[in-house]
Amino acid sequence: MAYAVLQDMTDRFGSNELTALTDRSGTGTPDATVIGVRLDDASALVDGYATARYQLPLSPVPPSIVGLVCDIARFLLYKDEVSAAVTSAYTNAMRTLRDVASGAFRLEAAGVEDSGSPNRIAAVVPKTGFNPDMMGGW
Repeated sequence: MAYAVLQDMTDRFGSNELTALTDRSGTGTPDATVIGVRLDDASALVDGYATARYQLPLSPVPPSIVGLVCDIARFLLYKDEVSAAVTSAYTNAMRTLRDVASGAFRLEAAGVEDSGSPNRIAAVVPKTGFNPDMMGGW
């Protein structure tokens, strides 16, 4: 499930940029299929980071996720000469996804049930006591 659509990309980046990146047949308009593939790729990436903490697909889709998906998809549409601004937006989006995975950035979406113990390791060992029988002849 894509968390953003062509209109989200157009609203953020404009039709001219999207046309320049995707119009392979010379129609003078953005190629919705090409953009859709990259939106799907970016959404799958979001799912990969969110899966440990949230029920998928994210519903309702948090507005912050729409922006992240658009920034990632835009970066993926570039083949050469990615501008510093596009690269920076992508880098920030990926950093935010790592924060989502770690729990540092919380989404307003249904979460995964908490196991009750916050990242603790427990070991169960038999209780032993020191007694004279353990000396074994010493």
